Amino acid sequence: MSELGHYSLLLAFLVCWYTVFAAFIGARRNSPELIASAYRGVWSFFGLLTVSSVALIYLLAVRDLNVEYVARYTSTKLPMWFAVPAFWAGNAGSLLLWVWVLSAFSAVMVWRHRNTNSPLIPYAVGVLMMIGSFFMAMIIFLFQVDHSMRPEQVIDPFYALLQSLLGIGSNGTGALHPSTNPFWRLPFTPLEGMGLNPQLQNPGMLFHPPTLYLGYVGMAVPFAFAIAALISRKLGNEWLIMTRRWTIVAWFFLSIGNLLGAWWAYVTLGWGGYWAWDPVENAAFIPWLLATAFLHSVMIQEKRGMLKVWNMVLVIAAFSSTIFGTYLTRSGVISSVHAFARNEAFNVSFLLFLATSIAAAFWFLITRLDELESEHRLDSLLSRESAFLYNNVVLVGVAFIVLFGTMFPLLSQWVRGVQVSVGPKWFNGILWPMWAFLLVLTGVGPVIAWRRADVTNLKRNFTMPVIFGIFSILATVAVVAMIGAEQNGYAIGFMGLNGFVLSTIAQEFYRGTRARMRISNEPMMQAVTRLVSRQNRRYGGYLIHLGVVVIIIGVLGSSLYQSEADLSFTRGRDTEAQSFAGYAFAYDGFRTYPEINRTVFAAQIDIYRKGGLWQTVDVVREHYDAENMTWTKPTILHVGFTDVYLTLSSWSENLENVTINVKKNPLVNLLWLGGVILIFGTVIAMWPDKRERNHYQRSETRIEHPADTVSNR
Repeated sequence: MSELGHYSLLLAFLVCWYTVFAAFIGARRNSPELIASAYRGVWSFFGLLTVSSVALIYLLAVRDLNVEYVARYTSTKLPMWFAVPAFWAGNAGSLLLWVWVLSAFSAVMVWRHRNTNSPLIPYAVGVLMMIGSFFMAMIIFLFQVDHSMRPEQVIDPFYALLQSLLGIGSNGTGALHPSTNPFWRLPFTPLEGMGLNPQLQNPGMLFHPPTLYLGYVGMAVPFAFAIAALISRKLGNEWLIMTRRWTIVAWFFLSIGNLLGAWWAYVTLGWGGYWAWDPVENAAFIPWLLATAFLHSVMIQEKRGMLKVWNMVLVIAAFSSTIFGTYLTRSGVISSVHAFARNEAFNVSFLLFLATSIAAAFWFLITRLDELESEHRLDSLLSRESAFLYNNVVLVGVAFIVLFGTMFPLLSQWVRGVQVSVGPKWFNGILWPMWAFLLVLTGVGPVIAWRRADVTNLKRNFTMPVIFGIFSILATVAVVAMIGAEQNGYAIGFMGLNGFVLSTIAQEFYRGTRARMRISNEPMMQAVTRLVSRQNRRYGGYLIHLGVVVIIIGVLGSSLYQSEADLSFTRGRDTEAQSFAGYAFAYDGFRTYPEINRTVFAAQIDIYRKGGLWQTVDVVREHYDAENMTWTKPTILHVGFTDVYLTLSSWSENLENVTINVKKNPLVNLLWLGGVILIFGTVIAMWPDKRERNHYQRSETRIEHPADTVSNR
């Protein structure tokens, strides 16, 4: 099976390069035959990579430990539901996943536009396949010389031939060893695999990496169409129309990936938080910020014909940030709880590809500047165009600050010779004014008038939101005083802004629903449903903003009002029950028991609430046998939107004494609720609309192309 996967990779690499030339030459010569051949090449590329991916999944499932990748990331003791996701646990598998997703998106894109005569399609195909060819080369040809091996130990014919051509091992010592080919076979079969890092043995492993990859790779499609527009000089709105849903889909998966990553950190790492401004977290956040900016600025180009150059810059930057994020995760250049091992050849190759991509994209952009002039000018600083422009400036500014903070350890090492990191305090301290301004724009942007807002428009749209914002401030102060917590200026101010935004959203839904009920005489629920379905982009956007507000409330409560205590107990002494945050905790014994692939050490804790026993829980540490690692696993109890978060700190040898850490995280579950609302709003916003589809089809028929439709040939 490994041979099938390996030679499917080799064939896919050749097909990919053929498709690049067929697409570009076919587009250049207006050759329907070459373009059709390129389209078939995309489907073949997807099929071959699917074969390779299925082969790797099979090898992981049966634990073929003769395959180095399988031996490195699985063991015979690892449950199946973690063995298969080991597909993306290491560099080799994750690169294969990256390029497989790219091939899938490319195949869907070609199928979607199979009846489109646009000259953009073959150029976009060529760009996507060039990206794919880089990742294929990384998988197949990235290798190192292993001086502990003999040349004859390379049993794969392809690599044996490559080794001979390169003269590796000509003196009888040393052998070629691929670094990122997941099908490399060992010259021996180990008795047991190394297993999977305990941090990865969580349901988040099944969902977080794939969704993040779908977001990362999804941004390649808008980038490909942008470059196609620059190459073909078709610089109107066609490329935006063709990529609108692709961009939303990519943003959708980036959102899910970041939310799942935060949840995974919260339930796995045991520190009671969900976002630590870790370099790899930041690497996933930067593309989300840039994609958000792009989605907002696209509306200005569609509506007013403005920001054409800016949109090109944004889509190039967003795609480049996904490549940078992929590099940062796998390079090992910055210490991170998520990072892979360092590989210098990998690092150099990725940086060269990133630099070449950016340079080529901006060369095309600079040479087309005179064709990208705006059709209109900014009429007023008080207008929807201005609000979206401010939104873009702040989002890009936040992305730049996050990038600077992420790279600061490397910058300090280059300048001072030592890595100095900046932590959450630095990020939070410098970014909070920008978050506040973004929150204001979230309420202002969707409702302020286009071109120029007059006093009447401002009064009509913002009187009630301002009043409700002031009410939210007063309510926050009152609630905090009632629960006896310390007043916090950040929380009070942001809750006022949240109230402002919530009021603008409610006001828009109310006005739209009332208008439908008056005009169509519809019941309220029917009016709301049809309102959203007829204007799904607009009202889906409002729901996304609602989700963002709910997330912010969850962040405020859990970060500013979190309380914590270390509680020590002695078994059997009721007098030593410890009280904290309205709960009482007592130690009820210690037990050790085996699970499928680990040994669990558990302190049994009785928790009392409102004068009676509420729950008895195990607060645990787990020792993973194959990996020989011990990991603290938090016990999380949900009380409404608040969590009680317990971790086992220590225990005595005679098991009489234990210490646990207890945290109370107010409103933290609003973070996940807000994420669900955001995802629901995004689904509504990108749901196919019949009127939009008809407009899209009319736009396609207006695109002139001398070649006939090639998909039916």
